[in-house]
Amino acid sequence: MYFNNVTIFKIYNYLNINDLFNCSLINKQFNNIFNCDLLWRNILTEKYIDVDIDKIKKQYNIIKLKYVYKIIKDLLYLNKTLNFNKKSNFNKTVTKLINLQKLDLSFSQLKDIPREIGSLINLQTLYLSVSHLKEIPKEIGSLINLRRLYLDNNQLKEIPKEIGSLINLKRLDLHNNQLKEIPKEIGSLINLKRLDLNNNQLQEIPKEIGSLINLYIIKN
Repeated sequence: MYFNNVTIFKIYNYLNINDLFNCSLINKQFNNIFNCDLLWRNILTEKYIDVDIDKIKKQYNIIKLKYVYKIIKDLLYLNKTLNFNKKSNFNKTVTKLINLQKLDLSFSQLKDIPREIGSLINLQTLYLSVSHLKEIPKEIGSLINLRRLYLDNNQLKEIPKEIGSLINLKRLDLHNNQLKEIPKEIGSLINLKRLDLNNNQLQEIPKEIGSLINLYIIKN
């Protein structure tokens, strides 16, 4: 049986996500509509009015909009679970996630990070992009297994010297902040390959960075 694509599209707009997925399993035609970006843009626009869909798509390097829906859903769930506006709840939650390897708190309303973040000793990737952060606790130096740290698009004026303890760090993103200097301890990051310092207020870069022979620096 053949269904008109326009008809299927209209029907899909009234279904919940689980029903959408089930319908996509019926045949190839239904599946093609399910993967249509226009459908997902309609769903996202209606469900998340205040969310910048294209910004998230670019931030996470996503091609298909159906994956943007999953990211937004995950972010909102994490936001609700940790209750960002109540720091004590955040602390209690974080201390229980000792086996966590990836934590994405981008686009949150966090204004600071509690020192308990140092408990996440197995963390390898930490996203803190596009928030309202003004400082980073020195306890971040305890994340010795961290490979990638994203602190871009915040209001940071300085970085704690303890960041020099992150000897396994390969990527550090600090662009679009208010940094005036970088601690010389950054020269201890022997595995660092990419450092983004674009759009800050830096007058100079510590000479210790010169010892990082595999490093690629982005700075305007």
